[in-house]
Amino acid sequence: MRRNESAPMRPYTVCVDVGATSLRAGVVDARGELVGERVKLRTSWPMTPSRLIEEVARLVVRLPRGDRLALGFPGPVLDGTVVRGANLERPGGPGTARTDALGAAWAGFELQRRLEATFELDARVGNDADVAALACATGKGLELTVTLGSGLGTGLTLDGALLPHLECSELRWSRRETFDDVLGEHARKRDGDTKWHARVIGALRQLSDVVGFDHLHLTGGNAPRIHRDDLGELATITTVSSSRSGILGGVLLFGPTR
Repeated sequence: MRRNESAPMRPYTVCVDVGATSLRAGVVDARGELVGERVKLRTSWPMTPSRLIEEVARLVVRLPRGDRLALGFPGPVLDGTVVRGANLERPGGPGTARTDALGAAWAGFELQRRLEATFELDARVGNDADVAALACATGKGLELTVTLGSGLGTGLTLDGALLPHLECSELRWSRRETFDDVLGEHARKRDGDTKWHARVIGALRQLSDVVGFDHLHLTGGNAPRIHRDDLGELATITTVSSSRSGILGGVLLFGPTR
């Protein structure tokens, strides 16, 4: 997906990517190309369901009028309903302790239905890593997309079609820590680049052993920090993709682009 100078084609999809650092949005046309510029807001905490709707509204008014809306959510989603809030259950963001109150607020929240009612647009909601996986997929074989940013996310496609979500961020790294705890941005800043990098390489090798993917896509703000020389045999089947995939993939929740 890339921009060009020809006239945009409808329908226009407002695509929102919810992250622990920022909320980003852009309008994508029927060919999967950006219309105008992206906009963003710094993520505010605690992020409750009602606050998220308010923040999305603040982004939408800054964009060209869309015909429909897609949102990538940083946690597991089933049929447009939030299963768990993941890092949004942490009142101060990644690195802070989850609270029962935020967990209860997010579990079962019908985010897709609320977006449709608020903006009077057809809406689709998916896990943010799944959205990125749709954008990154080449359409050939089993492809794993790993997002490296505030946390770790994973999305899996087979011949370009999205497979059931893998919430690998909740895999145990140790008795007390998950993959998300040791591979996210908070852990990188806390433990240093060298230790963080070695952990990421180890995690990617574990995922290769378990999933057996044909191709690996790394995306997100920390993806460029990975040294290809340390990937070993994975280097030949790994692509580092644009950090815009979280936005550009949103339109694919509605089906293939033209």
